[in-house]
Amino acid sequence: MGKWIITFMTLLLVLSVGSVLAQDSGVPDTLRIDSVKVNQGSQAVVNVNFFNDEMLSVVQVPLHFSSPDISIDSVSFAGSRVNYINNKFVTIESASQQVLIASVVFFESYIPTGDGLFCKIYFNIPNGIPDQKVIIDSMTIFGNTELWLVDTLQQVIYPVLKKGKIIIGNPVEPPTIGVSPASFNFSALLGGSSPDPSILHITNTGGGTLQWSATKKSLWLNLAPSTGTAPSNIQVYANTAGLDVGDYYDTITVSCTGATNNPVLVPVTLHIALPPPIISFSPPNFNFNAIADSANPPNQTLNISNIGQGTLQWQVSNAGSWLQLSPTSGTGSGAVTVAVDITGLPYGIYYDTITISDPAASNSPRKAPVRLEIASGLPVLAVDSPLITVIVDTTIQNAPDRSFLVYNAGGGTMTFSATENSTRILSLTPSSGTAPLQVTASLKTVGGDPGHDFYDTVWVSSPEAINSPLPVVFHFHFVWLASRIAANSDSISASYVECGPGNYPLPPPTSLLLYADGGDPLTFQVAHNAPWLRVTPNSGASPLTLRLQFNSKGYSPGTYFDTIVVSSEIAINNPLKVPVKMIVLQTSQTPLIYTDAPDTIKMTAQVDRKGRYSYISVNNANPGCMNWSLNEDIPWVTPEMDTTFGTTYPWAIGFIPDATGLTMGHYVGTASILSDDASNSPYPLNFALDVWRFHGDANNDGIINILDIVYIVKYLYKGGAAPIPEKAVGDCNCDFAVNLLDIAVIVDYLYKDLNPICGNPI
Repeated sequence: MGKWIITFMTLLLVLSVGSVLAQDSGVPDTLRIDSVKVNQGSQAVVNVNFFNDEMLSVVQVPLHFSSPDISIDSVSFAGSRVNYINNKFVTIESASQQVLIASVVFFESYIPTGDGLFCKIYFNIPNGIPDQKVIIDSMTIFGNTELWLVDTLQQVIYPVLKKGKIIIGNPVEPPTIGVSPASFNFSALLGGSSPDPSILHITNTGGGTLQWSATKKSLWLNLAPSTGTAPSNIQVYANTAGLDVGDYYDTITVSCTGATNNPVLVPVTLHIALPPPIISFSPPNFNFNAIADSANPPNQTLNISNIGQGTLQWQVSNAGSWLQLSPTSGTGSGAVTVAVDITGLPYGIYYDTITISDPAASNSPRKAPVRLEIASGLPVLAVDSPLITVIVDTTIQNAPDRSFLVYNAGGGTMTFSATENSTRILSLTPSSGTAPLQVTASLKTVGGDPGHDFYDTVWVSSPEAINSPLPVVFHFHFVWLASRIAANSDSISASYVECGPGNYPLPPPTSLLLYADGGDPLTFQVAHNAPWLRVTPNSGASPLTLRLQFNSKGYSPGTYFDTIVVSSEIAINNPLKVPVKMIVLQTSQTPLIYTDAPDTIKMTAQVDRKGRYSYISVNNANPGCMNWSLNEDIPWVTPEMDTTFGTTYPWAIGFIPDATGLTMGHYVGTASILSDDASNSPYPLNFALDVWRFHGDANNDGIINILDIVYIVKYLYKGGAAPIPEKAVGDCNCDFAVNLLDIAVIVDYLYKDLNPICGNPI
């Protein structure tokens, strides 16, 4: 761990002004490191001097010494040109033979022009270490920390460097290259992410200093760094972008002139396999209709395909014996005949599920529901109201008539007759006929007292029906001053254009007011059948306002009917029926393509990774239908349509940016919406993709350094711009936020552990 001499917050306050690179006019500024000769068991004192011909606000000196056998004891500024400055800090990393020394002007006067001592570095030279020559150099250490002088305008100046050295004894022993591990094996899926990088450790197992270089041949293999002084680490990274399935081989050659075993070879193998298959099928479900004891319904087809990679080895299965599949297995794309055998099945509704599976597929199993409805081939007697409640007001002689519908729920023709034997039912009109037919019961309700209940039955019979006879029960309940169900409208009608209104507003919801006409309040129950109608609420006390919403999407031009049935047990006219009609009009205006896309759909993504979705909606600006398609061949954009494509307006399209194989930079592309119907086809869509490389590179210049700390400080505390090209670049600890913790991560990366930030690529 390093030794710190300055608080972290003080450093942030000082660095809250940005810096840019400046030309060093006049005499070049210099940094000079002295050379000394010492023996083992002593201390080496090395002077670091600097010359500047402009006033300075920052001196940043990162140094590396080439031997792991010695260490830095301390750094002193006594007697130096910067001794008067309070904000000086030193980070010593003896394990990696690095030290960062910096002086930053805060409240003091700027460092004047001149030449002289910057600091003294005290090295411990232990007894027993080999004779050797230790080179003291300034290089990019702790990530991207460089030798900098910063002038009063916060412009960076790179001084000319004179290296120094410590000669210990009389060094003669040559170095020996050590590597670990001895080989690398990477694996990845075709089209997927590149494998995580690995570390090659380089050490000097001999004497002297091991200044190594590493080379390779293939473009897919990357090394960082490619040169260094042992002990060092190389990040070995295999970039699979653009590579096909197969095995790839290369060799890392580690060289050092004068080493006893120069060069050392490290084999590297990369294996790229096909991704697993992905099951796709259509249609998503099956519906069959048949008549009992008649012919089987027509066969349907299940289409199976592989939208992934590899080979799809699919199988299909189901549970019911009435559902047959052929074939039950296949390879790749295939068509399965879905057949139904209704032999021996009575009328009713049956359900089953087709299961599509492949153990190797990433989304196995998939399921397609199957519904079979068998209607009776013979007449089936049915009524719409098997129980009729009659509320009798004792102050009125007779209750209003009641009606029920007799209909055939099966096949063929059905006649019927209706009979009763009750003093409260005067007549049935008609008492016979051919279904469907409405039967009205005239009632006589004299003689009951409030609170009394009576039950009478009308029997409906049919010589043809398989379930004759069928009862219709009349429940007579006597009350004092009964209320009637009343509504502010006796029917409702609404009109819509097929496929939707385009950019025009939908008609406002229709309302229906229900109230009690009489002395007692009523509680209503509301029901209806049509899926295109939504009625809310479905119950409540009087007065009650119903909200009616019509959904015409997916319905062809025509007229559709439904009935709202309002019930209340204590209403004298229970139930009240309100007819509802929805009219779907045919398209009459020329379609006009409309999207909510901006002039340019701006996208961002990290190198070799996918970015965030961008969504747009596509609609016909005019009322009515519009056929359209997306024309897009941009290699770094993948569109995804909604699953209801072709039936729902407006459509949603998601675009996924994919920076796999792309380098840091700005990319543009164009797609279009095409329609043979629309007057403004083709409709252009412009795309722009900004590819960034590193989390922490807040100013998007391709490197992480102290300027990025300055940038984030400005953003957080001084109203500066957010990290570019997207805010996520500033998220350095992968917590989906940008705050002070991210600054701390960059500081650790630059000056301490050098671990990659938030999974950054190499």
